[in-house]
Amino acid sequence: MVTAIIGFLVEVVFNIPKGTWTTVLRCFRILRIMKIIKRFRQLNRIFNTFVIALPNLIPMMSLIGLFLVIFAVLGEFLFAKVLLPDSDRHVGLDFHANF
Repeated sequence: MVTAIIGFLVEVVFNIPKGTWTTVLRCFRILRIMKIIKRFRQLNRIFNTFVIALPNLIPMMSLIGLFLVIFAVLGEFLFAKVLLPDSDRHVGLDFHANF
């Protein structure tokens, strides 16, 4: 609510477009979440565990990303020549369901 009011005042007073300042002011919402995490001990413990485990998750996430790229290239290679049917018979492909 406060960021909306500040964004409106910045737009009216300084004649700056709304998109730029609202994005900057929305970034301060993260500080509110961090304040809540510091206040509750159990939530702080969960957050710290996640931060500690994050470096171990990076290789797994990169491996999943590599598989995603490989299968995307493989799908493009295998289905590149599949075209929409010219006749009226239904073969499972149309304008909305195609490759």
